[in-house]
Amino acid sequence: MSAPPTPIPLTGREKILFVPVNGIGDHLMLLPAIWQLKRAAPGVRIGMLANRVNGAATAARMASGLDVVHEYSLHSHGTMGYARFFLGEYFRCAALLRRENYDYVVTLIPNLFRRTILNFFPLERQLAEPDRKKNEYAAAFHLVNRFAGLPPGGGYGELVRVPDAAQKRQSLGTPPDGYILLCLEGKSPARRYTDAAGLAAAAVKATGRAIVLAGAQATPVAVPPGICDLRGRTDWAGLAAMMDGAGAVVAVDGGALHLAVAMSKPVVGLFGPIHSSFRTPPYYRAPWRALDAGPRGADGYERLEDYAHPTASVAQLAPDAIMAALREVLA
Repeated sequence: MSAPPTPIPLTGREKILFVPVNGIGDHLMLLPAIWQLKRAAPGVRIGMLANRVNGAATAARMASGLDVVHEYSLHSHGTMGYARFFLGEYFRCAALLRRENYDYVVTLIPNLFRRTILNFFPLERQLAEPDRKKNEYAAAFHLVNRFAGLPPGGGYGELVRVPDAAQKRQSLGTPPDGYILLCLEGKSPARRYTDAAGLAAAAVKATGRAIVLAGAQATPVAVPPGICDLRGRTDWAGLAAMMDGAGAVVAVDGGALHLAVAMSKPVVGLFGPIHSSFRTPPYYRAPWRALDAGPRGADGYERLEDYAHPTASVAQLAPDAIMAALREVLA
């Protein structure tokens, strides 16, 4: 058995770069570990490399523990997307990293893009987790715990800045605070709860509370009278303002779900292609219930996300099970 790596002492003057996996939720899942670092050494300067194309950079700018967000543009994970990136953005990123002179880089699941960033750093300055089978929150904690003297905990509720939240909610026309926020639009069909109207009606009946629908409006849905439908009407700052006033959040696996976690809300998470054990937040104190559309995959952790023929979809989750979980987190 190999010896554990030598702890890295923190002077409080280090510059540390985080390079997340591409999705918005992946960026937000790094925030508890970043909070750990800042709490141990407030003088540490923390940067994040974030994609502007999918909105991840906008979400990252709301993080309270980040000192700087470096934006880049990567339009897809395919060959053409990477080709465009390396022909244009890569050299700008390279110049930025040389100029900023970061001491360490932290990343999960290095792919072609993230490996090129790692290559700017000596091996002993790279904190990377290559295993996709690890919980993403826990993997980030594990990496930063290489630094000596970090306190436990994740700082949920302190991770996101929401300026003028009440005024934003008023301008959007949300009901009085304490409503149930439903975020049911995922980035793929397998992460999209298709009967938003039916689930909203069930939530009214189950809780007696006002219901707000939020997120991107992937498909037009006729919602029952009395439901506040704000889908397609908010940016990430607006969504954070709505989260701030929510009494509980029901969300599919994605950026909205992990924003709710960052803000320490009672959460019901709906999981399809990726099992909830990959995304459950450690040290979480607020009520949390995760519902999975299927068992853990044959590899013990994650099912492949086949966009055309998903092996598990959140649409398979029964409304009654979701309402039972919602009543639990509200109890």
